[in-house]
Amino acid sequence: MLTIKKLSPADLSLAKQLFIFFEEDEGETATLPSDEYLKNLLAKNDYHVLVALEENTLAGGLTAYELLLPAGFTELFLYEIAVKEEFRRKGIARRLVQELNALGKQRGCSETFVFTTPGEEAPSKFYASLGGRREATEMFSYELNG
Repeated sequence: MLTIKKLSPADLSLAKQLFIFFEEDEGETATLPSDEYLKNLLAKNDYHVLVALEENTLAGGLTAYELLLPAGFTELFLYEIAVKEEFRRKGIARRLVQELNALGKQRGCSETFVFTTPGEEAPSKFYASLGGRREATEMFSYELNG
């Protein structure tokens, strides 16, 4: 049975499993900060980690940030989402996003937004299937430690 759980500092081991999976799913070598850093991150009121557990096995998860905007409202930024290969095509990512949206609504957020890579149609189709609308946006990033 699939269970969606919001993690807290008490779930450090599960959070580490998810963060390592995120890195490895991107083809990166997993490196994690200290346990203290991760516990502090999980304790933040505006940082959300949801995991999908199938029979107590990590199937996938997501991370999201609440952004308090000067216009007087809050939005959720879905930062990262992934489902392990053996659990894909079972509606798990859909459930994760639905749970995140429910959490955001409960917390008074006006919307959830997520970026995708242009040309990668699978993520775009997935988010559209959940009722998301495509917006023409470009993102610029600045390397600060390089």
